[in-house]
Amino acid sequence: MNKRRHISAGHHRVSLMLSASLAIVLLLVMSEVAASWTAANLDQQPQRASSPEIALTTAPITMVFQKLVSPSASYVGVADTFIDMYNPNVAAGGSQTMKVTSAMGARERCLIKFDLSLIPTGATVTQASLELFAWYRSTSDLGSALITAYQVKRPWTEIAATWNKATTVIAWGMPGCNDPVGDYSPTTAVTTSLRWVNGTYSWDITHMVQQWVANPLTNEGVVLLGTGQPVQYQFRTSEASGPTQRPLLRVTFTTDVISPTPSLTPLVSPSPTSTPTSTRTATPIYSPTITHTPTETMTPTVTPSRTPTPTPVVRIFQQGVAPDELYAGASDTCISSYWPDWVLHGEDSLRISQRSRGAERMLMRFDLGEHIPANAQITSARLSLFAWSRRTLLGMRISAFRINRGWEATSATWNQASLGQVWGAPGCDQISTDRQGDSLDSRFVYFIDQDYEWDMTSSVQAWIADPASNHGILLIADEVDQDVRFRSSQWRVLTQRPKLTVTYTLP
Repeated sequence: MNKRRHISAGHHRVSLMLSASLAIVLLLVMSEVAASWTAANLDQQPQRASSPEIALTTAPITMVFQKLVSPSASYVGVADTFIDMYNPNVAAGGSQTMKVTSAMGARERCLIKFDLSLIPTGATVTQASLELFAWYRSTSDLGSALITAYQVKRPWTEIAATWNKATTVIAWGMPGCNDPVGDYSPTTAVTTSLRWVNGTYSWDITHMVQQWVANPLTNEGVVLLGTGQPVQYQFRTSEASGPTQRPLLRVTFTTDVISPTPSLTPLVSPSPTSTPTSTRTATPIYSPTITHTPTETMTPTVTPSRTPTPTPVVRIFQQGVAPDELYAGASDTCISSYWPDWVLHGEDSLRISQRSRGAERMLMRFDLGEHIPANAQITSARLSLFAWSRRTLLGMRISAFRINRGWEATSATWNQASLGQVWGAPGCDQISTDRQGDSLDSRFVYFIDQDYEWDMTSSVQAWIADPASNHGILLIADEVDQDVRFRSSQWRVLTQRPKLTVTYTLP
């Protein structure tokens, strides 16, 4: 009996030992399976990578610009006016109406511009329309008139713009904002047909607005010219009492927002070795310890001091007026093919005409002496002449040429530059020897009782650097049967005498 119990107990111990062994084996197998599953899943987790930034385009944004209406009730960034050939020195800014006429060479023209600084410079303009309310038409004939908007290039102001001048001191290249080089861009033209009144007309100026947004300094707005049937239209201005009838510019644009691409980080850091144990230690999802990479010490950068901007200096040269009342360095005369040996110096008028190929021409020189330092940088030099008479209703273009040969006002004629010294060709007409072949500047002269200006900057800079080369300028008119008279340095009204205004800076 005891022996049977002993055998039974022995079998029981063996069974327990076998069960324990099986359990251990089972745990080892399960551990290996778990390790394999974890490694496989870790391999499938997204890994962190340096992803490039992407540009996200915003939804289209539309802004309306209208004085004291939009984008806010305080917006005052609109300038508008009209210029009139028959009232060439009258500024119409501030009026509640502006006129555009298709008759007489578009004798009335509108100018308008909007401040667009609220639009980011990097924006892409998808649509921009100028909208004007027409409230008056000069004829009941329902034939249409074509009104074209051109991009203006020359700066102008609402309170001073006239047919002759863009600002109080700057003249248009040609009266009426009519110079295709300096006043407006002939290639940017948008035309709208007008037929009715008491309604709004629009011009699609998207390409112009895109340029103004990208480069705000080019924003001088548009000039409106009429063609087609002779008629006058009048539009409400930004000063109109009815706010809904004021000019507006509607702009739709998008902008790009740079955003980094989201990166994914593996939830569990994979372990290179799987250790079979009966008990697995859980690995935390995120490590509580953050290792900081030492920041490289930056070498301090020395910011250079801003160089002061040189202060511009203005010098005016005018006989008996400036730089002081004792100034007598202005020399001018007229030479005429009608009287080729006559000295015309001393008259109070300077005649210029183009009959018989420049029959009468003007010579002019200003002694700059010690008034401008030799190291001066000329930023502007403008010759101003006062026109007081013309023979016909025609206008003509007058060009200024730099003279290369010395001459004397008291003895210069059509044939000679000075006593005993003839011109290379009569009339100071031999290129290189007498004068340069390329003009310094030209102006279209039409109206009288006003000043006209020519740009002399390049010549004055050369004369300052080499005073001996200062032989002044020759003024010649284009081919047209017309003559104009300007006041000379001998004229009794001091303010109407020829004037040279020079602006310069010093290093």
